[in-house]
Amino acid sequence: MKRIVVLLAYLAGACAAEQRQSDPAQSAEIERLRKQVQEKEHLLEVQSRYAEDATRTIVALQEHVAQTEALEDSMGLPDPSGEDQTQPISATRKNQLLARVQRMQLALEEQAKIVADFRQRETQYTVKIGDLEKAISNYEAQIAANRQELAELRGNIQQMRVEVQALRRENAASKQEIAEQQRVIEAQESQVGELQRASRIGFYTSQPLQNLLNSGIVVQRRVMLRRVRTISPDVKREDFEEVNIDERREFEITAPLQKVELVTAHPRTSYQLVQDGPARSRLAVVDPDEFWKLRYLVIATK
Repeated sequence: MKRIVVLLAYLAGACAAEQRQSDPAQSAEIERLRKQVQEKEHLLEVQSRYAEDATRTIVALQEHVAQTEALEDSMGLPDPSGEDQTQPISATRKNQLLARVQRMQLALEEQAKIVADFRQRETQYTVKIGDLEKAISNYEAQIAANRQELAELRGNIQQMRVEVQALRRENAASKQEIAEQQRVIEAQESQVGELQRASRIGFYTSQPLQNLLNSGIVVQRRVMLRRVRTISPDVKREDFEEVNIDERREFEITAPLQKVELVTAHPRTSYQLVQDGPARSRLAVVDPDEFWKLRYLVIATK
C-alpha cells in the first residue's frame, strides 16, 4: 500500500512538472497568433483606405477628362494650310478661341494636380489594388497626350489667324465660305455653353444595394475579413439622375437611417443624414462646394 502511495505521488509530481514546461510554449504561440491578427487587421485598414482614395481620384478624373474632351471637340477648326481658307476672322473671335484653349489648359493642369496629389498620398499605402492602380496610370497617359494635342490646337488657331488676315487683304473670301465658318463658330459657342451647364450638374441614384451590385454601379470586394463597397470606375452617366448642384440640397430616401449606406465618399461635415419617419430618411447637403467635389452621389438601401 505504501508503495502505491509513493508511486502516485511521483506520477503527480511528474505531470505537474510537464505542465509547467508546456506553459511557456503555449504562451509564445498565443502571442504569435495575436501579432498575426494585428498585422492582418492593419493590412485590411491600409487596403480599404487605398481603395477609397483611388476610387475617389478616378471618379474626379472621369469628370474632368470628359469635360476637357468635349471642349476639345468643340474647338474643331479647318486646316489653316489649305487653299480654301477664305473665311475672315476678327480679333475678337481669335481671342475667344484662344480663351477656350486656355480653359482647356487649366482643366488639364487640374487633372494633373489630382493625379499628383494622389501619387503623393499613395506613398503611405503599403498595399494597393492592381486594377485601380492601372486605371490611374491610364489617366496619366491620357493627360500627357491631351497636353500635346492642346499645343497643336493652339498653333492651328494662331496660324489660321495669320492666313485669314492675309486672305482678307487680298479680298479673296467668298460670302458662302464666310457664312459656313460663322455657323461653325456659333456651333462651337453653343457647345461651350453646354459644357458650362454640364459643369454644374451632379449625378445621383438611390437604390437597393443588390440592384446597385447587379447593375455594376457599385463593386464589392472582400478585403481580408470585410466587404468593401465603392462606386465602379466604369459607371455610365445614363444610369444616374442629373441634378443641378446649385439648386438641389436634399435627397429623400425610402428607408430608415439604419438601413442606409452612403457608398460614395463625401466629406462628413458637408452633409447630414436625418430620420424623417419610421421608414423614411433624408440626406441634406450643408456644404455644396465640398460635397460636390465628387460629382456622383450613390445611396444604397438594405
